[in-house]
Amino acid sequence: MRDLEQISKGLWVYREYTKLFKEAGLDSIEKICNFQGGQLLNKKGLASFRKRVRFELDGKTFYLKLYNHAPCKLQLQNWLDHRKKAPLAKYDMGPIEKFRAADIKTPKVIAYGAKTGLLFEKISLLITENISDATSLEKATPSFFDRSSDEFDISKQKDFARDLGKFAQRFHNLGLRHRDFYLCHIFWGKKAGFYLIDLQRVFKPIFAYRFRVKDIAQLFYSSPSSVYSRTMKLRFYLSYTNTRKLTAQDKRFLGKVFSKALKMKRHDLKKSRSIPFEN
Repeated sequence: MRDLEQISKGLWVYREYTKLFKEAGLDSIEKICNFQGGQLLNKKGLASFRKRVRFELDGKTFYLKLYNHAPCKLQLQNWLDHRKKAPLAKYDMGPIEKFRAADIKTPKVIAYGAKTGLLFEKISLLITENISDATSLEKATPSFFDRSSDEFDISKQKDFARDLGKFAQRFHNLGLRHRDFYLCHIFWGKKAGFYLIDLQRVFKPIFAYRFRVKDIAQLFYSSPSSVYSRTMKLRFYLSYTNTRKLTAQDKRFLGKVFSKALKMKRHDLKKSRSIPFEN
C-alpha cells in the first residue's frame, strides 16, 4: 500500500486521485458505501453481502468491490486459506509487490478501505481502475485466431500460446494458486500483454500440486476447442513447463487436469450450463 495515502479513518486512496475522490465526495468509507452513482453489476449467485459497481469520475472508469458484514465463517475460512488475518477486500489486492517483481500485471488499486469490529470486519472495499488496454479473453478472442479475419495468423497464435504459458508459469512460480483461473479472469491486449484479475481467492497452499492441477484444468476448461486447438493447448503447456516434449510426469499431470475438467463438465451439465471447452 505504499502508493496509497490515508484520507480518512480506514480509507486509503492512490495519491494521484485523492483530490478527485474528495471533490466527488468519496472521501470516507461511509460515503462510498452510500454512493448512488454508477452501474450496479449484479450477477447470478452473487452473495447478498457483496456489491460490485462500475462508475466514472472525470472521464475515467472505476470498479468498486464492497463487502458488507460478510459472514464470520467466511472470514475465518479466508484467514485459514491465506494464513493471515485481513479484511476480505485486502485479499483482492493480492501480493502486489510479488506480482510486480514477477511482471504479472493486475488492475491498478485506486482505493482501499476497511472498518472492523472487535474481531471481525464490518465493511471492506476496494476500488480499481478500468483496464483500458486489454480485454477479457472470455469476451474477446485475439483477431489472429479468427479464420474469417484478414489478421488470421498462425505464427501469432503460437506466440500467444507461448506467452500465456510463460505468464502462468511466472504466477505459479510464486507458489500462488488462483482457484478461479478461467479465461474470464485473464485479460490480454496487443501491446499490454496479459493481466490477471479477481485476486480474492489467490493464496499460497500447502498442497500446491493439487491446486496447480485445478488452475490449469480451469484454464483448459474455459478455452473453447473451436478457437484453442489441442495443439495450441499443448504448445501452451510446453511453454508453461519450459520443456520441448511431454515426459511421463507431464502425462500423469495432464491426465489429472482432464479428469478435473470432466468433473467440471458434469457439474455444469447438472446446472444446465454450456460447456466452454466443447464449443
